[in-house]
Amino acid sequence: MFKKSRHLYRLKDIEKILIYFPIFFIVLLSFISLIISSFVLEHNKKSSLALISQKSQLQTNYENSKILQKYVDKNIKKVDKHFKNVEKTMLLYVHKIEGTINGLELSQKKIDIKLVKPFLRDIESKHEVKFVIFKRQDLEVLYGLDTIKDIQKLIFNNYNNPKSLYLTLLYISSQGEKNSFYWKNDVRQTMQVNYFMYIKKLDWYIGAFSTSDDLRKYTAKSFYDSIRDDKSKKDKNYYYFYDYNDKYFYNFFNDKKWLGLKDALSSLTLKQSKKVKTLVQGLEFTRSQKQNFYNFYKYSFGIGMKLNKNLLTDEYLIKKQKIEENFQKRKRIIITIILVFTFILILASFAFASFIKKIFSTYNKRFKTKNMLLEKWKERYELAIIATNDGLWDINFKTRKIFFSKTWLDMFGYSKGDINSYDEWLGLVHVDDRDNVIKKMNEHKSGKCDHFMAEYRLKTKLNRYKWTFSRGKIFLDELGNPERLLMMAMNIVERKRIERALDDTWRLTKEGDIVLLRWLNDKTMTATFVSKSISKFGYEPDDLLQKTTMYADIIHKDDLQMVLASLREHIENGFESFSCTYRIKVKNTQKLRWVFSHAIFIKDDFGNVTDLYGYIYDITAIKQSEKELEEKVKSEVDKNIAKDRLLVQQNKLAAMGEMIGAIAHQWRQPLNNISLILHFVRDNFDNKKLNKEMISDYLDKGKKQIEYMSHTIDDFRNFYKPSKKKAKFDIKKALCSTIEIMDAKPKQNDIHVEVVVEDFVLDSFENEFKQAVLNIISNAKDAISCKKEKNKEFEGIIYLIGKRNKNSYEITISNNGGEIEKDIIDRIFEPYFTTKFEKQGTGIGLYMTKMIIENSMLGSIKVQNIIDGAEFKIILPIEG
Repeated sequence: MFKKSRHLYRLKDIEKILIYFPIFFIVLLSFISLIISSFVLEHNKKSSLALISQKSQLQTNYENSKILQKYVDKNIKKVDKHFKNVEKTMLLYVHKIEGTINGLELSQKKIDIKLVKPFLRDIESKHEVKFVIFKRQDLEVLYGLDTIKDIQKLIFNNYNNPKSLYLTLLYISSQGEKNSFYWKNDVRQTMQVNYFMYIKKLDWYIGAFSTSDDLRKYTAKSFYDSIRDDKSKKDKNYYYFYDYNDKYFYNFFNDKKWLGLKDALSSLTLKQSKKVKTLVQGLEFTRSQKQNFYNFYKYSFGIGMKLNKNLLTDEYLIKKQKIEENFQKRKRIIITIILVFTFILILASFAFASFIKKIFSTYNKRFKTKNMLLEKWKERYELAIIATNDGLWDINFKTRKIFFSKTWLDMFGYSKGDINSYDEWLGLVHVDDRDNVIKKMNEHKSGKCDHFMAEYRLKTKLNRYKWTFSRGKIFLDELGNPERLLMMAMNIVERKRIERALDDTWRLTKEGDIVLLRWLNDKTMTATFVSKSISKFGYEPDDLLQKTTMYADIIHKDDLQMVLASLREHIENGFESFSCTYRIKVKNTQKLRWVFSHAIFIKDDFGNVTDLYGYIYDITAIKQSEKELEEKVKSEVDKNIAKDRLLVQQNKLAAMGEMIGAIAHQWRQPLNNISLILHFVRDNFDNKKLNKEMISDYLDKGKKQIEYMSHTIDDFRNFYKPSKKKAKFDIKKALCSTIEIMDAKPKQNDIHVEVVVEDFVLDSFENEFKQAVLNIISNAKDAISCKKEKNKEFEGIIYLIGKRNKNSYEITISNNGGEIEKDIIDRIFEPYFTTKFEKQGTGIGLYMTKMIIENSMLGSIKVQNIIDGAEFKIILPIEG
């Protein structure tokens, strides 16, 4: 009628409502009375006209309802009988397989599934049946896995889950040694019948499954056949059938035909007569006549009747005319009474409105002022509730009803209506807190305390408990008995979590190695809190708390100034915490313990650090382990240095031997030439053919040979001389120089050396580089020599290729002296590892090569086997 307003109504508004609403209501009431009276009169007229027809029709409907129920029950039994026959058929098939197995036992020592499968498949091909065989002991399916998976999908809605298959077989075996099942598929509206029997001697369950029957179609067919075979005459009552899904009638007009819903309704309209439109229809199918045959099938069955024309008699028409005349007379009387009564009420409402206007004019100003005050208080109350974020709830002790605000419900996850009484709320309180809550409530009721205050756990809708703090006050009735309790609930879960964490921390540090403490930011580091675990250092908490001992006094004097200086530095640099390692004196002993300390800064309102709160942890064992480890590392380093020196010395001796051998070979030809010159001088002197020119010529030749020998010594001396500093050198010249030094040895062993190197100047250690390349070539020469001893005609080749890449220079040294064995190729760079005899090798050449390339020249060296040989690849970085 009137829309609800969000603001409070003023007295002026109420005055208008009281003046004009009665008039409006009287007019409306009169109008409604006229409509209702007309409706009632019309209804009475129709009821009177229908009464004659209804008396006979009620008796007919009751009899038809019994007939229809018997008809439906008869057809349902027919459907049930069909599935019972199917079950018996499945039983026969199982017994047939059992007989087959018994027959096979007469001719076979052992029966297995392979012998039975042909008989199973033969029966399945000739009849509408499927078999399933599985072991009872381990539930292994021997036959009919797809069939049993269909049942699994029907039960668990999955097809390939092994666990679901196991549970399906377990369920079947749990029903007894002989059982039958009706598997109904509600989605497809089908029914499948099976029978299982257990054969103990084979530990087999054998089951026969029928093909799936369409329940809905079979049921419809049963009723359809019964109606079709009904030979009752058309002038009597008959059965009809309706399909809700397809919206079709069968035999609706007793014509054994299908008819759509729209066509049936249109046919009824055409057959109706204007004179009997409000009395009967061509076919009646009231609620008492129709029977719903399961919501599952969506079918209805009913009894139809032909129109009885004998109802339209002259007596009926006379009674109808009298009823209509009486209706018109009563209608005029009622309208007159309503109009007169309405006029009287309107006059009374005007008089009442004048009286109300005088009253409201007196109190209008007073109520206006009070409304303004109430509005302000209401606004303050709402803001206060929102600001506290607390849940409001109200208990009525007399009705034991309880009200909760939305904030309270949201706090615990409940909805309006979940908790409806005080007892239900009390049942949600944790069992360990319930007695205390009841005690507090009783104390407040008895007046022992002014307010109810309690902390307790309350179960949420998610079946968890949440800590809450409730405070409130009881309001008494006129007799001084508790009537209502207004409460405010606060969420204290976070506070309880912090309290529990602090309690756990306290219990953890009470007897542990960690000492919690708090001290003032002063020079003596005055302690204000110390955990009991300080006893590990011989002190009691009271020693520091009663200030008989300051925390600064137990710090070793050599570490105290360092600790204070570090603390000042952390504070001045704006850090939030402070960590330090220092020594603490053990009480009444000369022992010292190393500790690690970490503390956070506690600041006042002005940002000044007033306290430190943290812990100290005994790390004496760690410090001792560090010292022992340092001594061990130093010892091992000294050993490795001595070992490396020995390796270098051995490499030098080996290199010296190589150098002496090479010098001896290089000197052999010049010494031979000098010997020949001396022999020529002696022979010519004896023959007196020696003259001054000949002596000068022989001296020049001898001098050249001696210079060649001196030059050879300088070359070898420079080659083995270590490079103290990096210097730029041409890689190609360095490699060629190395080949010249080794030139005598390859030629001596008939070894060919091919050099293809790009020019490039490298800034590194030249002689070390030559030494590294020389060691690789020397090993290649030895490998080729070993192979040549087995095959005199073998031609040894050493390839030396150098090329520049983008950021590196790559040198490849390969030979055809045979592959390196796979089990040792990863070890050839290890010190003292050699495949030669002791007199032929020391095992440090390639190790020194790797050390020079990787440590001195910051490059890398790798080795791999190639066809009939080995390949060394050196990669040197290029700066800039």
